[in-house]
Amino acid sequence: MDIELANWSPVDFGALSEGTSFASGPATTDLWLLDLSGDGQNISRLKKLLSETEKARARNYRFREHRHRFILRRAFQRMILSAYVGVTPHQLAYGMDHPEKPVLADYPALQFSAANSGQTGLLCVSHSPVGVDLEQAAEQPALNLVAQDNFTRSEQKRLAGLSGAEWLAAFTRLWTQKEAILKLLGTGLSMSPLELTVADDETSATWTDTERGVDCWDLGTFEAGDKLIATLASTSKPDGIRYFRPGGPS
Repeated sequence: MDIELANWSPVDFGALSEGTSFASGPATTDLWLLDLSGDGQNISRLKKLLSETEKARARNYRFREHRHRFILRRAFQRMILSAYVGVTPHQLAYGMDHPEKPVLADYPALQFSAANSGQTGLLCVSHSPVGVDLEQAAEQPALNLVAQDNFTRSEQKRLAGLSGAEWLAAFTRLWTQKEAILKLLGTGLSMSPLELTVADDETSATWTDTERGVDCWDLGTFEAGDKLIATLASTSKPDGIRYFRPGGPS
């Protein structure tokens, strides 16, 4: 999957909030890159789009910055998804398909997956199972141990010949690739990343345990910003990918 940041196009976010339809073809996957900085956004207005449960979760955040980011990503998600199904944002109701895979309760055929890191969010919308992950390539304690616990021998070999910033970027790519698949499956980290093997070219992954069958996932990994790495995982390669950055008034 070829994903280039240059392909992303701005969309009037204000139009989406007014109920504008945003349909896509059955074989098309849409990626939305979200600005969660809060610059120019009316947080109080956006908060009104959230459910009572979401508002309660927002209040649990100790720091204002984190609370505002939660409100922004949930409000933006509602605005975008509502444009696909033709309802107002606050009318959307969520359910759970798997323990960690939310779905639209009244529109289960429309699949979506969301991720965020710092001031950037990513939302994927599709008509087939998808998962996305977004991570900052940043130094953290004991990343070598994390790699040993979560990456297969072949994956660790790929890291062994690298050092410094190259090692960190390769580690982050692998992590987002595995996490995107786990989000697609809806298992989260209740399933070990060791059960998945990412191909050397990083465009696909399979079960490590062959007894599970021949399931294979397509992967598209790209830079979503400075040292910010994202991966889209899907059950089959999309016929087309559309890329959007919300823009305009909200």
